[in-house]
Amino acid sequence: MDGAEKILKILKGDEVREKLIATLSDANTSATVYFEHFAENPEYTSMFESWDDAWGYCLLERSDVPDILANHVFKELMQPHLVTPDDLCNLFYELFGSELYGVGPTPEFDDVYWAFLCALKNQVLTCRCSAPFPVAEIPPDSISPEYLQGLLDMAKMLSKEGESDPGKPPTKSINGKQTEDQTEQEQGNAEVSSSKKQEVEQPLWERNGIRLVVVGRRHPVGVGTEHLYAKVEGRMSSTVLHSLELELARLVSSILKSAGFLADEKEPESVVREHARFIRTCLDAYYTTARSTRDTFERRIRNAVSLLAESDGQANHAVGLALSVAAMEALLGERRTNDVLSARLATNVAVLLEPELSARGRAESFVKDIYDKRSRALHGEQIEGDKTIRDNARRMVAAVLLAVISRRDFMIRGGFDPETPDGLLRELRGAQYQGGPTVGVERAAYNVRDLWR
Repeated sequence: MDGAEKILKILKGDEVREKLIATLSDANTSATVYFEHFAENPEYTSMFESWDDAWGYCLLERSDVPDILANHVFKELMQPHLVTPDDLCNLFYELFGSELYGVGPTPEFDDVYWAFLCALKNQVLTCRCSAPFPVAEIPPDSISPEYLQGLLDMAKMLSKEGESDPGKPPTKSINGKQTEDQTEQEQGNAEVSSSKKQEVEQPLWERNGIRLVVVGRRHPVGVGTEHLYAKVEGRMSSTVLHSLELELARLVSSILKSAGFLADEKEPESVVREHARFIRTCLDAYYTTARSTRDTFERRIRNAVSLLAESDGQANHAVGLALSVAAMEALLGERRTNDVLSARLATNVAVLLEPELSARGRAESFVKDIYDKRSRALHGEQIEGDKTIRDNARRMVAAVLLAVISRRDFMIRGGFDPETPDGLLRELRGAQYQGGPTVGVERAAYNVRDLWR
């Protein structure tokens, strides 16, 4: 069952339907009383010039509709939500307050409620698609995959022509049967077509009926640099589509930036292919709805992704550095005093990202130096090379994020129970004086060791 159908199923349930109809009926009665009372007292008529004004006031300010929607509908839904509470309240307002169902006199609430469900299904939760938005800048010397594919196709064609006998006429079908060369060529074309179709049709990320699809390279209006673009699509309200377009543009750009720091290939398309699991995990964690108050990696990853997105949007280097360090603390921090916290954090990062015991000390010193410069920059001190320091911290946090996620996925694929943050931190403390990589950490996370070597 997709997200849109689940919303409709919950709203069709007797418990929610009866609660909503009861509070709507009360709001309708109050609106009529308010309007008639103020109509009899001319000095108050400016407050409610029409019954619609009184109805809107009672629905939004005096009814339990927002609470019922929050506790019985949105609490049961996955994020990202496909509609907003305002979408539903506005639809109630338009239908129950319209002349079609009677202005003033109590309408047939059951009939209007089913009309509300139909309008929600057919007018609000419709299939929508955003305009393409940029998610990654293309390097200036980059060659597009489409251009490379064209070169490969041309090379294959020329290769086949070179293998044929120049003095022999072109081979044709005989009695409606294809020759071997034709069959191989058509199969090759079919494979290329199938692969391209599959690449287009498979979304990069999908959740709750919402899909994120990479659509290729384009030049933004007024900008000379080429960018990789994506779009969001699915059944949702227009309000949600607009907010998701802005939110995902910011999040995906930041997540791709993290992956790009660690990828072997720097082409954005290659980064997407190489780190697709990492990208999906970051987005899933960001939209995870926590059911308990326990410390979990889902929460920590979500906080880190949010902080890094804020960091990437900051023009101020000191604030950007502080947000990157905060993301590192969100992933590997412990509940300690500030002095102990920085030492513990440095040890945890060093054990996680530096397999060689002889280089651990340099890794710890690098993390402590970043932490110290963050504090000094926040307190107004001008730090020499602040942009470089910020970029180095951002790159290191990207490695920590990938290490935590790859370790978590490794444990899950191995059939182990989901690891808690305390469990990983205990293991890192126990391995402080032992050489070797942390089990499950992806090799790409070690690409940052040049920072302290």
